[in-house]
Amino acid sequence: MRIAIQGLGAVGGFGCGHLALQSALEKGRSPLQSVSIRTAQGVSERPAFLADTAGLEKYVNKKSLRRIDHYAKLALLGAYLTLDDAGQLETNPRPGMGSIIASGYGATRTTFAFLDSFLDNGDKFSSPTHFSSSVHNAAVAYVTMFLGLTG
Repeated sequence: MRIAIQGLGAVGGFGCGHLALQSALEKGRSPLQSVSIRTAQGVSERPAFLADTAGLEKYVNKKSLRRIDHYAKLALLGAYLTLDDAGQLETNPRPGMGSIIASGYGATRTTFAFLDSFLDNGDKFSSPTHFSSSVHNAAVAYVTMFLGLTG
């Protein structure tokens, strides 16, 4: 079986879609934003490239996204953009199609939120929502469920 890239789903600090990626590459820069970080010395503002997942609402009902963390939304948006770019968004079922998501860090914000809830409240009152989204396969699980992938 031959495998070929048929679509591209780019989302990141540069924006959403392959045209935004191309523009960022041509300009050699992306819009820099800032993020607030709580420290022992108070709140610190740091420069950051933040990815917006608002484009996901084009593909998925907003209500069904309410318990999904930002990391999984990024994965889901990338998957939908890829299928859209490949012209396979309406193809259903998708026999044999699978998904692999790899990251060096995973859903760090959600993982640390779960750990904070565990440390602050103990195991009986730690957040089950943060726990379920902190496991490393959560993002790919959402992608396969939303897209009906079985490969």
